[in-house]
Amino acid sequence: MKKYLSLMLALALALMLAACAPGQAPEAQSEPSDTDFSYQGAVVSMGAVAEDAVKALGTPDSVSAQPSCLAQGAMDKTYTYPGFYFSTSPDEKGRDQIYSLELTDETVSTPRGVKLGSTEAEVKAAYPDGAWCEEFCYLDRENTSLTIQLQDGKVCSIRYFYLGSASPCGNPCAAGALPPC
Repeated sequence: MKKYLSLMLALALALMLAACAPGQAPEAQSEPSDTDFSYQGAVVSMGAVAEDAVKALGTPDSVSAQPSCLAQGAMDKTYTYPGFYFSTSPDEKGRDQIYSLELTDETVSTPRGVKLGSTEAEVKAAYPDGAWCEEFCYLDRENTSLTIQLQDGKVCSIRYFYLGSASPCGNPCAAGALPPC
């Protein structure tokens, strides 16, 4: 129940962040940036079309759908893979656009090697350019915010959010509190 509540709160926050600054879907990239997620050679970028990500990643373990908070009468979807899931919402053309991704276990990591369970010192070493606010380290690049949350000195949550065009919405302190770990 707690995990479901956290998922729903993260989904609500991601929808609010996506609404802050809508933008165009980015072009596919061959190399991941600091705020892209890479899994078995496939790069997942926030704001990209989900169909392209699924083609690159392969069949998800599960797909769930729920009524969209942003697109009246449409459905948001969540695609689950080993170690992570990403959520989508229809863009202005009706395509499912990726707006958030969350790591769910220590088998996957950020491009700089941070994973669930990493220490605060490891996060600071990997992200010396990250901004800190309370127990959050965040890195905003282009249309994406990478947010790393710590609890008791260890990483308990890693989330990517699509920001659309340049926006301060990635700052967890400015955007409001993310759900606890």
